[in-house]
Amino acid sequence: MRGERKLNEEFVMLKEIQQSELKILIYFRDFCEVNGLKYFITAGTLLGAVRHGGFIPWDDDIDVVMPREDYDRFIKHMRRNGAGEFVFQDGKTDNSYPIYCPKLREKNYVVHEELFGKALKYNGCYIDILPLDDCPEDKQSAQTFFDINVFLTTALVKKINPDYRIGYTKKSMKKLHGVARLLPRSAIRLLRDLLRRNVSGELLCTVDGAHGYPNEVYEREWFSDSIPMEFEGEIFSAPIGWDKLLKNMYGDYMTPPAKEKTEGHFITIERAKEQ
Repeated sequence: MRGERKLNEEFVMLKEIQQSELKILIYFRDFCEVNGLKYFITAGTLLGAVRHGGFIPWDDDIDVVMPREDYDRFIKHMRRNGAGEFVFQDGKTDNSYPIYCPKLREKNYVVHEELFGKALKYNGCYIDILPLDDCPEDKQSAQTFFDINVFLTTALVKKINPDYRIGYTKKSMKKLHGVARLLPRSAIRLLRDLLRRNVSGELLCTVDGAHGYPNEVYEREWFSDSIPMEFEGEIFSAPIGWDKLLKNMYGDYMTPPAKEKTEGHFITIERAKEQ
């Protein structure tokens, strides 16, 4: 049922989840402004701001990106000092966390997704924070760059959540995936980090994004500056090339999708026990 998420014998209205995530986003924005860090709303959050003035009605997550230098500074600060009333989650603060890009989470709700199963130490509502990395300019090299990242991430996901179904069908890929899963978690994480830090080019990308190649490959000038954009009554930074970004990611982005394509990310949502 759109607009609602199953919660045991009752329903949690999606609006509750969105307001919880908006609170995290405001904290993130304020932190970046105080510390001189650049960020941009992106993907469904940017689309929601342009098309709806806020959340896409059925959306249950928030995406932001940061230039690599600002991203690294943000990560360093969060690992050292924490995130106040929120939880900063990455592979260093939660060894069960398999994704490269970190999350800022709150504690009012417990969310479950197929990708993570129930392995995570922290599983509150969240916003995703993705780095903007250089991308190979050659199309085949760029595709390979994305594919290797997915391969390493799914190996780590499968290591942490054995019930997760990987999408590889070729026997050779399944065997290679099995070998990769024998590596220590720290080794897989190091390989992913080295992969993206040893690429240079005029293009940028969010290799961890949900839309993949080529939808998450960008012209550098799209992020050369920011413009203020309203989202749920608050002002956030959007990339100056927001229109080109949205067209590249969604095509005709002003036309809402069919109803069957309006699902959220969460399988279940529970109220935190302390509440």
